[in-house]
Amino acid sequence: MVHASRKPARKLSLVHQPTLDAKTVRIAFATHDNKSVNQHFGSATQFSIYYICPKSWTLVELIEFAKSPPGHDVNKLKQRVDALSECSAIYCNAIGVSAIKQLLVLNIKPINVDAGTEIKTLLHKLTTQWQANPNYWLANIIRHDSKKTKVAKLADESAAQPSEKRLASLLDEEWEL
Repeated sequence: MVHASRKPARKLSLVHQPTLDAKTVRIAFATHDNKSVNQHFGSATQFSIYYICPKSWTLVELIEFAKSPPGHDVNKLKQRVDALSECSAIYCNAIGVSAIKQLLVLNIKPINVDAGTEIKTLLHKLTTQWQANPNYWLANIIRHDSKKTKVAKLADESAAQPSEKRLASLLDEEWEL
């Protein structure tokens, strides 16, 4: 039996990462199109990761995993949990009990949403909630600055622009494993 590598198949990050401070959280979305949440956590082939602060958000990373056969595989699950360990929350369409337990140990909030829920809609709701009246889990994340809830101050728009354009062009490319 061949065990899956503990590293993602492909990981793209902005060259110019936003500067970290106390007003930003890192949120992941299980997606295959970078537009909507449309994958089960354990079988997700890709996650889009955003830094979110009270008034804005920015895409900072894409993590892609090789497709694997259906079924439960401890290594496959560990690979995803490890790759997303710095996130504060993960949005997906479904998630198993074992994955939930592993994420909660790391203080990561798993959130199930309907298939096809648009990422931008969720991002807008998060920033609106943050400014108005954060729900319990978001308020808890904002209050506690743990290692994975590193809070970031978005970088100067002009400095970040070239990296964002490069990431956008990479998103348009076909990815083959």
